[in-house]
Amino acid sequence: MNFYHANNSNRAIVLAGIQIQFSHYEQTGTWLGVYSATKPEEIAALDEAVKNPKTGITTITADEYQRCIAIKRKASGTYAPSLAADTPTPGVSDEPQQTVDSLPALDPSEPPPAPLETVLEAIEVVPLQKRTKK
Repeated sequence: MNFYHANNSNRAIVLAGIQIQFSHYEQTGTWLGVYSATKPEEIAALDEAVKNPKTGITTITADEYQRCIAIKRKASGTYAPSLAADTPTPGVSDEPQQTVDSLPALDPSEPPPAPLETVLEAIEVVPLQKRTKK
C-alpha cells in the first residue's frame, strides 16, 4: 500500500485513465487531500504524477497519512463544549445587572431630542477643492 498527498483535492483527477479522488482533510484556500493506493495500476499512475512537481502530488508515509486522517476526523466531529464552560467564573454572574425597569424615565417636562433631519441641517458641508498641479 502506498500513500499520497495532494495540494488540491477539490475534484477527482484522472491519471492513465484511472479516476482518483483524494480524501479531503483540511482547507487552506483549497482542500488538501490524501489517498491510499492498493491497486498496482493506481500506484504506477500516482508514482508517475509524483515525478511532475506541477501536479502537487507527493508520496507520504503511513504515519503522515494517519495524521492527516486524524485532522479530518477532528474537523468533522460534532461540537462538544467543554465542561469548564458550565462552571461559574468567580465574580461573574449570569443574572442581569440592570433591567429596563431600573433605567431612569424620560422627564416629560424636558423637550424631546431634535429629529435627525434638524441635526443634519446644522452640519456645515464644505465642498472639496480641486487639486492644482505644481
